[in-house]
Amino acid sequence: PNTPREVIPTSQLYPKKHDLPTVEFDPASLGVKESDGSAKLKIKRTEGDSSQPLVVGVRASGDAVPGQHFDLPASEVTIPAGENQATLEVTLK
Repeated sequence: PNTPREVIPTSQLYPKKHDLPTVEFDPASLGVKESDGSAKLKIKRTEGDSSQPLVVGVRASGDAVPGQHFDLPASEVTIPAGENQATLEVTLK
């Protein structure tokens, strides 16, 4: 017998990815010297709900040694609700 089949729209099969927060550094790459004293990096929210604050984990990697060559002010930066960027200032030694 012929039974009617239910059609499910593809929008119900795959969740929309634009609901997830996405961030990027601005500038994406930054060259600094110890004599500069500090470096400021903008962390920009490029996707996601800006009506809510967004906490971004921050971690350094590379040849520079934390505490010896630089200090990070925190391991997290919060982009406040209603805003799309926050600034991370790294102290250079």
